[in-house]
Parts: sequence; C-alpha cells; structure tokens
Amino acid sequence: MFDSLSERLSGILDRLTRRGALTEADVDAALREVRRALLEADVALDVVRAFTEKVKGNAVGVELVKSVTPGQLVVKLVHDQLIETLGERGEPIDLDNWTLHDLDRDFSESADVRDSHPDKLRELVTAFDETAWLNLVYPLDNRTMVQKMSDGAARAGAAAPAGRRFFPGSQTVHRAIVVPLISDRSFRVRATFVRRDVDQGVVWAIGEQIGGMVLYVEDGRLRFCYNGYGEFSELPPVPLPVGEIEATLEYEALGTRQGRGRILLSGVAQTPWQALSPTLTVGFHEGLDIGIDRRAPVSWDVYQKHGTFRYTGTLHDVTIEPGPRAPDSPLARG
Repeated sequence: MFDSLSERLSGILDRLTRRGALTEADVDAALREVRRALLEADVALDVVRAFTEKVKGNAVGVELVKSVTPGQLVVKLVHDQLIETLGERGEPIDLDNWTLHDLDRDFSESADVRDSHPDKLRELVTAFDETAWLNLVYPLDNRTMVQKMSDGAARAGAAAPAGRRFFPGSQTVHRAIVVPLISDRSFRVRATFVRRDVDQGVVWAIGEQIGGMVLYVEDGRLRFCYNGYGEFSELPPVPLPVGEIEATLEYEALGTRQGRGRILLSGVAQTPWQALSPTLTVGFHEGLDIGIDRRAPVSWDVYQKHGTFRYTGTLHDVTIEPGPRAPDSPLARG
C-alpha cells in the first residue's frame, strides 16, 4: 500500500515541477489528485481534508525564491505537510491517534465516533496490536539512520544499563554491540588482567584509524590514546605494579559533543580529568578487540612500533558499563 501511494504522489508532484508558472487551478487539480490517492490508500477522510486544506492555505501568498519554480514550491509544501502529518523521522511515533468509524452508516469515514464507543475502540486496538506483533509489523522504528547505527532498538534499551562483559580469545566484538554502549554518552570500560615485569601490549581497543580508543601497557606504564575522528589525545601514562590489575577508563559526555576522561586503578583515580573530544558516535567500523588491536589500528604510532601489539600476559575480562547520554545528545530522541 505504501509503495503504491508513494509512486502515485511522486507522479503527481513530478508533473507539477515540470511546469514553470502555476495557476491556482493547477494547484487545486494537483491537490485533488493527492486527496484521491490518500483516500484510496485508506487514509481517513478528516485527515485527508485537513492535509489538503493546510497545503493550500500555506501556498497562498508565499513569496517565491528566484531559483525555485512554483511547482517546486508546492512540492515542498506537500512534503512538509506529510512530515507534520506522519511524524518527523527521529521523533517518537504517536500510537494513540486511532479513529473509529461506523462503515454501515458512514462509508466515507467522515465522522470519528471513537469518543462515543471507547470500549469498541479499545477492543479493536488490542486486536490490532496482537496481530501486529504476531506478524512482525511491530515494533515500529522511526529512528534516523544515525540513531539506528548508534544505538540498539528501544525494546532492547532496558538491557543496556547493565553493561556487557567480554572475554579474551574471541574475534572482534561487532560494533553493533559496542557502539550503543559508548555513543555520545558517559561510560566506563573496566579491564582486569595480570602484569609481570616483562608484559606489555594492548589491553583493549575500540574502533580504528577513523575513530576509537586504545588502552595498552608499554615500558611498565598503562597508556591510553583517544582518536576523536583524527583529533588525538593521550592521558598521562600510569606506572603499573606487578600482579593483579583492575584498570578503568572513566568517561563523561558533557554535551555539545565534548567529553573528558581519566584512568583509575582499583577504583582510585590515577590521572586528572582531561578533555577527550569529540564524543564517539558512528563512523568507525571496528568494534572491540581484547588483548590486541586487529586490522586498522586506533593509533598508527603504536602500530608502527609494535604492530597489532598482542598482550603478553594474562587477561581476565573487559566490561563496558554505559551511563547517561550527553544532555543535548540527538541520539536520545526517538
């Protein structure tokens, strides 16, 4: 149904853009076709009527831009009104906008009787919802492409605050699992491992040359490099004792894509807060490596000295604990 409606609307509006000057009669004729296409797609009459009236009302008295033809202007007005009627991408979908019609008495669906028959409306909505879940119509996902690449679906969101624990010896953890835990938000990455005097190498790495971060041991010190899409920052190196180590990167997303981070050992801060910006969202292609930085490295300088730099000691695990989104994060919408 939606494909057919899209084709019809595209055809109607395409004819408008081919014409130079448009008369009011041209606009009326086009809106009649839009009205017919919407009605044949089973859009409620009152919705169609309000839609076409708003488009026509907005078209009256609008000043033309020199580079825009009248036909292109009407196309824009129809597009804008479709967004207002259907909901903008990235905004929550209104699922409480049902209308109820008595088709035996009102075949044109011109009268909404939902307020007169709330029990019947509730019964039909329940039946629709059950069928929609059964046939994979639900869940509806109105997120933007960036939101989809940066976060899990809302239905999976409840599990995210618990964090995820990962173990060495596996392949790279896919970015679809890792990115939602860190994208434009505060988080902690905690690693537990054993260090001997001779041990060095990558503890964990997220991302690659496009953007990411890597924690590694070199010359008896714990080092951290942050690649903010080509803007590199390093935290001060932290001397490491021999034995069991619990090392944590604590990161705070401050808003306006700014962030800061510090290193803790056994819960005690070892470095001051330092700017690590911009916050990571999407754009990098690799997920989480433990004990190595495979393929494209986060830090080319580290790679040139050590290659993939596999850790020579014993790694226990790496845990990522997501925190709140940045206060103004667009990823919090939808």
